[in-house]
Amino acid sequence: MAQHNPAGLGRIDRPESMVTEIAKRLVDYLLSGAVKPGQRLPSERALAELLGVGRSSLRDAVKPLQLMGLLDVRVGDGMYLKKADSDFLPQVIEWGLLLKATRTLEMVETRLYVEAALATMAAERRSDDELAAMERELAIMKTAPDWTSFTAADTAFHLAVAAAAHNQVLAGILSSIRSLVEVWIGRVVAADPDTSALYEEHRKIFDAVRLKNPGAAGAAMHDHIQRVTELLKQTLAAAD
Repeated sequence: MAQHNPAGLGRIDRPESMVTEIAKRLVDYLLSGAVKPGQRLPSERALAELLGVGRSSLRDAVKPLQLMGLLDVRVGDGMYLKKADSDFLPQVIEWGLLLKATRTLEMVETRLYVEAALATMAAERRSDDELAAMERELAIMKTAPDWTSFTAADTAFHLAVAAAAHNQVLAGILSSIRSLVEVWIGRVVAADPDTSALYEEHRKIFDAVRLKNPGAAGAAMHDHIQRVTELLKQTLAAAD
């Protein structure tokens, strides 16, 4: 691929927070429309030269973008921009940026209030089928053989609660940051493989929804997200 200088990509001269800066530049470039969903990016060598950085630093910056579902890295073929799962909110909100702790925690704070409201509504509006969907994910969480399986069931449980709330606006917000939610859960569970406390928190939410107790459901979800937020802060501090 011929080398060119796409909009949003310029040489990085500051040595501090190099990986974060590279990732931010890449996201700006991807959101500029220079690359269409499903299209391949310039080669790793070309991108590194355009940014004036080493290829190892570029690879480190690509990892969180791949983890968030923004990039599809195919060994021997290159990097591709993945298609967003939801167009409900602008892509910049959907992909968030798990690049700086302050931005991450702002997103978690938003999630706290959104999910508490969704749980409250779910307790009022859920159907028997929607309750069964939550129960299935809860059962998987209880017997999950590893943290990857637990994370997938955890995310599915929260999405099931959102669906039962029958509020497309709030459910759309949660769906739009689904990739980030998975990353957050994964970080917390990977840091402490004992998922028994997390399971019990979800069971408490489920019980309140089952009993159609909106106040208890909202409070249980609020307490759960608040505790996970504290755990996430610890993992981010450890990473720094």
